[in-house]
Amino acid sequence: MANGKKQNIALFDFDGTITERELFSIFLKYSASRMRKTIGNLIILPFYILYKRGLLSSIALRKMSAFLALFGRKFESLNQQGKQFSTEIIPQYLRKNALERILYHKLQGDTVVVVSASLNLYLTHWCQEQGLALICNEVALKNGYATGKFVADDCSNEMKVKRVLSQFDLSNFDQVFAYGDTEEDLAMLKLADVKYMGWQIYG
Repeated sequence: MANGKKQNIALFDFDGTITERELFSIFLKYSASRMRKTIGNLIILPFYILYKRGLLSSIALRKMSAFLALFGRKFESLNQQGKQFSTEIIPQYLRKNALERILYHKLQGDTVVVVSASLNLYLTHWCQEQGLALICNEVALKNGYATGKFVADDCSNEMKVKRVLSQFDLSNFDQVFAYGDTEEDLAMLKLADVKYMGWQIYG
């Protein structure tokens, strides 16, 4: 910058931080056919019970749910549904204070990045509309069809840190801000000079 001051960078989790609840499962239900939802619910139910009892990780459940909902589906159709989801559904769940904080950082000239275990199918469209950078779970494709898997490891915990550091040299920024709401965000918050957990100053 002209005055020699470096930019700041602000890292925002999405589900539960920018939004009032997680939208990953909402999108899977939104985009799946009735038959796929019925079959998927029957298959996932015992694993969901294990998850609620602390016997299965959220990461494992997320991967299984994505596979059941997305495997074998055309990317063109999923992408269109994601675009509709970003304009019709996401706005219903946005936190006013989160939008205000994002706007604050943008007005300061900061780099604002959404770092999320949610899906690129809808986050790409929403972040483009908001003028935000994005790091998230990307749906793997083969010949134009979703494989049901992610391109890389689940974008949570330490993977959030690895993905951020692979795209940004944090030493180029004056301050690092980070915003999260669950244990999956703690590793990312350790990168920050100023950190928020559940919209409360953390650490």
